Amino acid sequence: MRYTEIDTEEFVDIFPNTRNDILADRYGVSEFTVIRWARSNGIRKTKEHRSNVSRETYNPVNVARGDKHYNWKGGRSWKRFADPEYVKWRSAVLTRDKYTCQICGEVHTKSSRSLHAHHIIEYAKDEKRRLDVSNGQTLCKWCHMKVHNKERIREKILCACGCGTELDKYDRSGRERRYINYHGKKGKTKQRIQ
Repeated sequence: MRYTEIDTEEFVDIFPNTRNDILADRYGVSEFTVIRWARSNGIRKTKEHRSNVSRETYNPVNVARGDKHYNWKGGRSWKRFADPEYVKWRSAVLTRDKYTCQICGEVHTKSSRSLHAHHIIEYAKDEKRRLDVSNGQTLCKWCHMKVHNKERIREKILCACGCGTELDKYDRSGRERRYINYHGKKGKTKQRIQ
């Protein structure tokens, strides 16, 4: 069927509340042609129709969740960080190791956010040793990522101020960098005094 052979008024009336596949069958054309006709007439589907179609066609994927998932390790792991017993264990491990990474030997301050208390025997595997201080080890963020095979590639970039100095794209805490310290202020380029 050609565009000139359809009843345009009827099409304009029924298009906003009728599915495209039904219209394509009715007029004997493809769904793409139906969409092209609608565009040329400047009409759209109604909001109610779109929500009804999405409700009809929505089919959630049947993924195993919770304890039925193959990689289930016992619940929300981040809740443990609010547990007072866990906080006490972490503090004891960091204090015992004097806030020093046990792999690279880098010393940190007590308030450093880039120090982690690592469980030697995984937290999820042995409930009895979760809060045993001898099962803990102090690691910096980089070494902790290496232990878990999630190390970031240390790529080099040029300082954004234009001085030409190379720097690591990520600092020791894993945050992205653009400037060498004090070369830029709040993302604005600072002119270098010669």
